[in-house]
Amino acid sequence: MIDDRGTRQGFQARFMRLPLEKQLGNIATNLNRIAAYSGSGSSEAGILFFVRETIEMTTWALNTTESSMQTTLLELQELLAMWDDEWHGIWVDEKRKPQMQAQALAWSERLLEMAGLK
Repeated sequence: MIDDRGTRQGFQARFMRLPLEKQLGNIATNLNRIAAYSGSGSSEAGILFFVRETIEMTTWALNTTESSMQTTLLELQELLAMWDDEWHGIWVDEKRKPQMQAQALAWSERLLEMAGLK
């Protein structure tokens, strides 16, 4: 989530003007960032920012998708919400963090394929 209300609204407006394929591509990019930064020694708070931002982007994309794609995005959103709720436990668990990274990469690939970008 972006802290500054004006900046957040501007980000949302720009995101919503994108065609669905690019919206999905942006979500996929964030998922890649989550996976990559989780293994690079980046700050826990910084990566959690991307998790929360991706939840928001998924919510916005739901408004522009057909029902079959909505089901997929809702499934992703549930996973992201679980990560958000359990973030500290995931972050400190040497088994769960790699699982989260693999899930993020798999979802990124899935979204890129759905968008026709892969």
